[in-house]
Parts: sequence; C-alpha cells; structure tokens
Amino acid sequence: MKNLKELRELRAQEKAIKARIDEISGEATKEALVIAPEGGEFEVEGVGTFQLQLTEVIDFSDYHRYKGEDAVRWREKKVAQDQAKKYSAALTKEMKGIVDAFVAQHPDWEPDEIKATVKCVERP
Repeated sequence: MKNLKELRELRAQEKAIKARIDEISGEATKEALVIAPEGGEFEVEGVGTFQLQLTEVIDFSDYHRYKGEDAVRWREKKVAQDQAKKYSAALTKEMKGIVDAFVAQHPDWEPDEIKATVKCVERP
C-alpha cells in the first residue's frame, strides 16, 4: 500500500504544480522578454539557464485580414484537416466496436496483453 499512497501524493503534487505553472507562466514570460527581448538563451544568476523562444503566428483563419490565395488554400486545408480528425475519431470508435463484438462472440479468447493503469480518484 506504500506505493499507492505515494502515487496519490505525487499525483496531487503534479496537479498543484501544473496549476501553479499555468498561474505564473504569463508573468515569467514577461520577465524573460525584459531580459532577452530578441529571444534565445539567457542566464539568471543563482537560478539557472533559460531559453525564450519567439514564434511568429500567422492566423489565416481570419478571412477579414487574409484574403489572398495562400490564405484561401490554407483554410481549405484546415477544413480537410478537421474532417480527417473527425473521420479518424469515427474509425477509432468503429474499430473499438469490432473488438468489443469479437470479445462478446469469443468469451474464452485470451487477450494478447492486459494493460493495468492506476488512477487516483478524487471524491468531494
């Protein structure tokens, strides 16, 4: 039971850490921009080395701003990508149904492997 206890404690810490990172990331980015406005690696004495990555974003989905051929082609690809994601999800669901039906029809069939996952359930 020792490992289960530690797992619960670590999951709680992980959740708290992720929440805190989300909470301070914006301000930390502002601090980094003051130190390295052009991006790149920089060091904060006594803390460590950091890297600020700057990424330019072009949002071709804004059809009011982007009306050119590139933007039109991008938006067409975006529609196709969204459709492919839906199709992939539908295939995954259908494949699960095939496996579930197989298992129901062959109750004595041995699985190729059994995966075990432990989750910590939070109760109010």
